[in-house]
Amino acid sequence: MAIGFKQQTFNPGLAYEIKLANSPFSIQANAALFYRKDAMSGAGLKFLSTGAGLEFRYYYLQKFMMRVGKAGGNLSGLYAGVKGSYDITTVKRRDGLLRYPIVTKARDFNTALSLGYQQRLFRRIYIDGSVFYNKTSPTAEKFTVFPFPLSYRTFGISRNFISSKMSIGFTF
Repeated sequence: MAIGFKQQTFNPGLAYEIKLANSPFSIQANAALFYRKDAMSGAGLKFLSTGAGLEFRYYYLQKFMMRVGKAGGNLSGLYAGVKGSYDITTVKRRDGLLRYPIVTKARDFNTALSLGYQQRLFRRIYIDGSVFYNKTSPTAEKFTVFPFPLSYRTFGISRNFISSKMSIGFTF
């Protein structure tokens, strides 16, 4: 969360990961909200995105680490994953020259390949860092607002992009 005089950002998320039997595979379900209000550009931009997704993860060093006695069968360590998500996004832009705001909506299906590291601390805290290679569906081309606040949509076209994420969370 970032609160400033001309810009505010709020980005909460919720995730649940479950191990598949006694294997190094897991499935993570997640939901996220992203809100940004930006008056710095003079356009009065408000951006709201909600989404939900599933990620299939493979902790590829888990069996080796268990064999050498350095880890248990938990969801910690290096992983590779395949992710899919569905997002609904609304952009509201108010320009000083326009009497009414421009409101644009889009629904996107996104897929990604991920590499990451997850570690549990003190039984109830986890840290997860990952890098994604993303592809956004062509349905994302509905935006006409320029400049769009996300760099992977430029001049109304969708393209592949690389992103990263760092999460700190609590387990139950």
